[in-house]
Amino acid sequence: MMRVVCASLVSCCLFGDAKLVVPTRRQFTKQTTKVLDATIMAAGAGTAVRSLTALEARFPGKFFLPPMLSSTVIFFSGYRPPRPTGVVVSAVGAALVGTATGSTSMSVAIQLLWFKATACFYAPSAVLAGQMAVAPWFSAAARKNYVMSPWLSGHAVIWAAAAVTAELRARCRYALTRREFQSLSALDDLELRAIFDKYDTSGDGFLDALELRLALRAAMGTDRPLRECRKLVAAIDADGNGVVEFDEFQGVCRSGLH
Repeated sequence: MMRVVCASLVSCCLFGDAKLVVPTRRQFTKQTTKVLDATIMAAGAGTAVRSLTALEARFPGKFFLPPMLSSTVIFFSGYRPPRPTGVVVSAVGAALVGTATGSTSMSVAIQLLWFKATACFYAPSAVLAGQMAVAPWFSAAARKNYVMSPWLSGHAVIWAAAAVTAELRARCRYALTRREFQSLSALDDLELRAIFDKYDTSGDGFLDALELRLALRAAMGTDRPLRECRKLVAAIDADGNGVVEFDEFQGVCRSGLH
């Protein structure tokens, strides 16, 4: 199971990009960023699933279900996992809907209405609704225990692992961004100005978080979350005006990002 999750996540990041060519330095940086991010993501996801199966081997009870594989991919494939409140509210709705309807088709339809009504959309919970609907042998206590564990407890472990992994991935992206800035130190002022002006799409003489995001996408081949780019702007912005001026950009290229 762990291999399935890892393969799914890595293929999401790398599919279609493999070519047998000798990369330039910039192409190498782009591929390094993708491969490193995908590797950390897959390792975190695999560790989360393995930890759940290990808990089952050591303690009585169930901690993992096959539908959690899709949850694992959802939690780990983004820059950060979805809000936990959405997962919990969707699970509660799925349990109530499935128990009340006793029909798989009806449970899925009403679960969609629950998603709309609560503004909490988490697709794998539809599986839980279906399971509740086709398990008439479940007593009320058994249904409650099933929702609590393995469903919610297992998802809590996966979500926590995804949150930790997301922070590690963000730190690695930051480190690679520092290295990319350092690689510009050999350029002269005219070349730095040309790079700065290229991504100053508004023409106001500043780089804001969105423009920096575009520059990093071109340089490193991956999108950064806008909140990360805002942190980078704050780290570069010496005078605190919320944007990066050319002399600040020049300074960070010369002395590095701290």
